[in-house]
Amino acid sequence: DPFFSRLTSTGLTVQTAMLLLKHCGVPRMSYLLRVTPPAAMKEVAGEFDTAIIQTALTLLDMVGEMHDNEQYYDDRIKQLQLPLRYGGFGLMSASSTSHIAYLASVATAGSVAAFQPYTTAAASLSSDCMLHLNLTECINTITQTTPASTSTNLLPSDASSFFSHYNNSNTVSHLQHDLHTRAVQHTFYAAVDRAAEEKDIVTSARLNCITAPHAADWKAAIPSNSDMKLNDSHYRLAARLNLGMTVAGLPDYCYGCGRKDSVKIDPYHYLSCTTHKRREITIRHNLVLQVLYRYINYVGGVAVKEPIDLNDTDGRRPDLQVLIADQHMLSDVRISHPLCPTHVEAAARQQLATAKIGEKIKQKKYRDTATQHQAKFVAFVMESTGGMGADAIELMHQIVLASRDNNTLWPHKIVARELRGALAIAVQKGNAMTMIAGRNLAIGRAATCYAA
Repeated sequence: DPFFSRLTSTGLTVQTAMLLLKHCGVPRMSYLLRVTPPAAMKEVAGEFDTAIIQTALTLLDMVGEMHDNEQYYDDRIKQLQLPLRYGGFGLMSASSTSHIAYLASVATAGSVAAFQPYTTAAASLSSDCMLHLNLTECINTITQTTPASTSTNLLPSDASSFFSHYNNSNTVSHLQHDLHTRAVQHTFYAAVDRAAEEKDIVTSARLNCITAPHAADWKAAIPSNSDMKLNDSHYRLAARLNLGMTVAGLPDYCYGCGRKDSVKIDPYHYLSCTTHKRREITIRHNLVLQVLYRYINYVGGVAVKEPIDLNDTDGRRPDLQVLIADQHMLSDVRISHPLCPTHVEAAARQQLATAKIGEKIKQKKYRDTATQHQAKFVAFVMESTGGMGADAIELMHQIVLASRDNNTLWPHKIVARELRGALAIAVQKGNAMTMIAGRNLAIGRAATCYAA
């Protein structure tokens, strides 16, 4: 198909191609899925799913990596197909949604004159017609894959009562959305339950982290300006972290901090390595800070970076002093890695556990300084997986409100979208820079040892 082959051409960045695959590629099958019985679409839908997944794996440079472990491969493919809010990339499977799409389409057509005789309980759909057979297959398949659908009265008990079940029902207009949402939830929570049963703390923590508020913003960011762009290497590294895949070629030993087996224990050890905290991790912090500083000033607020002489004892300085919408705030940025050994158990138990710990640390450090200046302190804490703490979301909300109230050149909805995207991209850029620096350090040290 020319569409898929063009997505993998060198003329498009991986970020742009993945957005086009989600928004333009996946919907190409939507109409056929709604008007064609699933049995007739089975082979075509399977081939379409294969084309979507193979294109994504090619773009993410993962072709051939996952076939050694079938369960590992299936888990990652299912995650790619999940919506963004469930940690996926929105590459919805045509095969898994064909029954829902067809059933919902027929339910929508229940008002057609040909189906009116079957809308009463006294006249049921004949069991010897093809439509009855197709609807029976749909109901049985959906019931198996989404058990909760029957308990919520979204599905009829059988095909014979199909039209009477949906007659005058207010669920028809959003039936496909409701059934699909429950199917997605069932798939996601099955993965969560399996990780808990296997006592896989890292997977449990990762699933918690990538579904936290705003964790998926980097995947939805439209590369309209430099703040919103990830180069190919950075995007692929961000995708690997999201999918729980390791970076190939890394040694078990960290040549930065010198910890034995640190990379083996935590494949993304460099994101919390002390060696990189004064270098790439600081750059990541400054990228986020710069985005906040620029947007606060753009919407009519006033922001000062690292104000001096605020504390009369030790001279500690928050990252920002802010005046916005008649509010005086002090804010300090922190980005934590929730999957490191220190935080992974807490992250597995509770979403945004690492961000909440960071907020408490920052609040304790700057509470007195804020009180001295009759200011409100806001701990702007994000996780390396993209999630945002409650205080960070509140500050972001204040920036958007200021944009609305001051009638900025960009409408406030665009400001909100661009701000979310720029912050998310800044974190993923910093992550990727840190991982690349750690790998380069390891390669350089290994080459030196080999030469010696």
